[in-house]
Amino acid sequence: MIEKSPPNMCRYRALVAMLDGMRTYVAVMTRDPFATCASWYRRYPRTKIERDWGWPDGRPPDDEDAYFRALAQIWIGRAKYLRGASNEAICRLRYEDFADDPATTIQLLAKAIPRLGNADATATVRVKDYPPAPIHNTNEATLKILTDRQRQQIASVLVQHSELVTEFGYPVM
Repeated sequence: MIEKSPPNMCRYRALVAMLDGMRTYVAVMTRDPFATCASWYRRYPRTKIERDWGWPDGRPPDDEDAYFRALAQIWIGRAKYLRGASNEAICRLRYEDFADDPATTIQLLAKAIPRLGNADATATVRVKDYPPAPIHNTNEATLKILTDRQRQQIASVLVQHSELVTEFGYPVM
């Protein structure tokens, strides 16, 4: 079982505890904050974000600038959960590294989980509601949907947490 849903990141310890007696592994995977925010913007309406995740300050953003700052704050909040989980993780991964070179990432994971050594790095996979495709990095296409102003709003939050953002290997600007 692989659990990666954002609402469960804050309760991964409880999930692992429920599997007591079974061999479990925790791996931390992050994705570029700008690409993540762009993906959320494209994929989820504000009402879904509010209902499923809540807004960082407890109230909906009142304009587009505040909306993109809120998305960045949500990314920061999740990155903090992942930082905490890193102490128990077998490894830290970045989506970009995995998507650009699945074979290397699979071999890294296989050091701790040997049965993954036979995983097919060239497999066609179904992700969300997209058609089946080989593993590939979608960041470039995803980032194109952001305007310069939207990027600036995201960056204005990331820069306040630059140590955390760079810890995961990402630029704040």
